[in-house]
Amino acid sequence: MLFWRVDLAVKWAQRLRVLGNVAAKPMGGQRPCILASEEAWLLARLEACPHLTVRSLADELRVRGFDVSHNAVWHQLRRAG
Repeated sequence: MLFWRVDLAVKWAQRLRVLGNVAAKPMGGQRPCILASEEAWLLARLEACPHLTVRSLADELRVRGFDVSHNAVWHQLRRAG
């Protein structure tokens, strides 16, 4: 337990030296959407085959080099309207 406290004190001292304060870093915010560049492809794919599921779209995106979940595909389609 003592080691953790020493380590924490060292990090605070480093942050004070580099940043000039020891305030906490900002939390939260919005992450950039990884599928924004593929929105046109997704919509065209759904127009060509309207019976596709978000899971099958996620599988096709994995083949295209995007390692995303079906949930990410769903969120992108909701953003697209």
